Amino acid sequence: MIIYEIEILINRDLEIEWVQWMESTHIKDVMNTNLFNAFRLLKKLNAHHTYIVQYETDSIDNYIQYEEFFAKSLKEDHMKKFEGMFQAKRRLYKEIK
Repeated sequence: MIIYEIEILINRDLEIEWVQWMESTHIKDVMNTNLFNAFRLLKKLNAHHTYIVQYETDSIDNYIQYEEFFAKSLKEDHMKKFEGMFQAKRRLYKEIK
């Protein structure tokens, strides 16, 4: 299994709006690509206003397709809505066991 993870530090004033938008729009858009099997939206307890979104997929090929055909426009949507109000770190993992 491949896990694509995005860690977001969101501006405190937009935190509630951002979570609602992620739940109602962005995560659904990513899942509608049909390249991921599951997701998690997590709040870091030891870091204020920091969230982690993890998407699971069966293969690195699915992730590559996501990056090639969908990621740019979905990242742009996020940027337009919250420009200058967040920091993002992206990571990619392969599950060992």
